Amino acid sequence: MLNRVPPLSPVLKGLQDAAELSLISSLIAEQIGTECSVLMGANIANEVAREEFSEATIGCNNPDMCGVYQNLFNTPYFKTTPVQDSVTVELCGALKNIVAVAAGFIDGMGLGGNTKAAIIRIGMRR
Repeated sequence: MLNRVPPLSPVLKGLQDAAELSLISSLIAEQIGTECSVLMGANIANEVAREEFSEATIGCNNPDMCGVYQNLFNTPYFKTTPVQDSVTVELCGALKNIVAVAAGFIDGMGLGGNTKAAIIRIGMRR
């Protein structure tokens, strides 16, 4: 079955800095010659490895493959939700990381939970 599953780029997200913005999955798809799906979540690798609860969104434009990827990745501690729009999933994952970095700065500066909550809320509103 796995030899028939199109590529999924689960470990990368973001935009290439160029004259025009390019999604990382688009760059990979262009290089390997096939469409890529994406797996995005707010997960820390060592927590996933310790089998602590984690969740992620699968962005897959091929509706037939959404269920295949969900079955491949779902475990009792790692839950996935498929969405048939890989571009939006990848963009939201990249933008989420910007907000997460800002929240980390707030923690590092010791500015408190209210400031961090405000940064997260404002970041999500944007």
